[in-house]
Amino acid sequence: MEKNTSKVVIGILVAALLIVVVGSIVLFQKNSREFNDQLTSMQVQANNLNQQLTQRDSVINDMMQTYDEIAKSIEEIKARRNIVTLNKSENGKIDRKAIANDIQTLDALLEDNKQKLANLNEKLRKSGIKITQLENKIAELNKVIEERDAELAEARKVIGEKDNQIASLNNTVSDMQVNLDKKDTAMVHQQNENAKVFYTIGTLKELKAKGLVEYNGGVLGLGRTKTIANEMNSADFKVADRRKVSSIPVNAAKAKLITEHPAGSYEFVEDKGKIASLEIKDADRFWKYSKYMVLEVK
Repeated sequence: MEKNTSKVVIGILVAALLIVVVGSIVLFQKNSREFNDQLTSMQVQANNLNQQLTQRDSVINDMMQTYDEIAKSIEEIKARRNIVTLNKSENGKIDRKAIANDIQTLDALLEDNKQKLANLNEKLRKSGIKITQLENKIAELNKVIEERDAELAEARKVIGEKDNQIASLNNTVSDMQVNLDKKDTAMVHQQNENAKVFYTIGTLKELKAKGLVEYNGGVLGLGRTKTIANEMNSADFKVADRRKVSSIPVNAAKAKLITEHPAGSYEFVEDKGKIASLEIKDADRFWKYSKYMVLEVK
């Protein structure tokens, strides 16, 4: 009986042990599945985090590259601004056209930087990343660009004022030039008028018929002298320029001046026994007493 009881107890213990073993195996398998699920979830989270970090690094690198480009461009603007007023033409005068071109270039650079800065702000906003240092740098760039913009606006204003002054001066100079041209024209006209001289050649009969010669003094035709008339018609004379006329053709056997001309200021040139011409040796002296010359020939 005791032997049978022992077998029963042993059977029960074996069965219990089997139940424990089987339960442990089942429990282990369940825990293993949960662990694998957790591990898989953690790996997915890690991959997502790595992807986000990579994306963040890419965004930050892109933003820093843009920042460096803007900063470099602003330095170029500063350098260009310092040489704007040094532009001179070959004659040493300020080259307004070159300055205007420089300012136009600076304007374009500033506009490009404003656009880049706006894009940088937008990237930073969309990224959802809080980078205080970069935000401060962007704020500094904004301030610098505003300062450069104000400087260029002042430069454009100054150039505009100078252009107005130059335009006003040009108008004044043009008016002065017109007046000078008028004065020059009037002066030349007056000089030409003053240089006009009149001469006529003819026999005594011809000269008297024109009313150019008169007799003065004498008694019964004796002792009378020939003089030019008080009033003469310029139409009876040939017109010449005292600055240019130096020889007057005569072609007569004899010739005598009725009008007064200083001796030595002229001479008669003979050719083949005839008086060929009257040569004026000193125009100022010859025409000193009168602008008219009356020459009697025979």
